[in-house]
Amino acid sequence: MEKNSFTKKYLAILATSASSERLFSDTSNVMTVRRTSLLPSNFEHLVFCKRN
Repeated sequence: MEKNSFTKKYLAILATSASSERLFSDTSNVMTVRRTSLLPSNFEHLVFCKRN
């Protein structure tokens, strides 16, 4: 495989930021004023469950 095709296939950057915007939206919905005392590990688990 030549270098240019490898770069295009495996190192391409997505043209949209929709997935990252959805992740930030989901995390802001999880981390509310009432949940500010969540442990970081619990926060990660909640976000993981929401996204999967």
